Amino acid sequence: MNLLPLLLVLAQQQPLAGLDPYITQAIKDWRVPGLAIVVVKDDSVVFMKGYGVRELGKPDPVTVHTRFGNMSTTKAFTASRNTSRRCSSPIRTSRARSRSATC
Repeated sequence: MNLLPLLLVLAQQQPLAGLDPYITQAIKDWRVPGLAIVVVKDDSVVFMKGYGVRELGKPDPVTVHTRFGNMSTTKAFTASRNTSRRCSSPIRTSRARSRSATC
């Protein structure tokens, strides 16, 4: 699911116009039982909503307070963070030395 074209259009129009139907359709297209989403801009929550159900075959809806397990996604988050940071500052290692990476 490529959100970039949608985000570019939204930035030029009303903020977040069309996001709700887009997410609803994406859930159907990707056959996802449910998800929760939050959009933050300048340290403020501008959109927060739960979609679908917590578990297939059960009626419990997803809300903004539903907790989802991260499983192994934290590894990807950490790698992404380190990759984006390496272009702006040295990566600090636990060995009290730093190394710079080329972007």
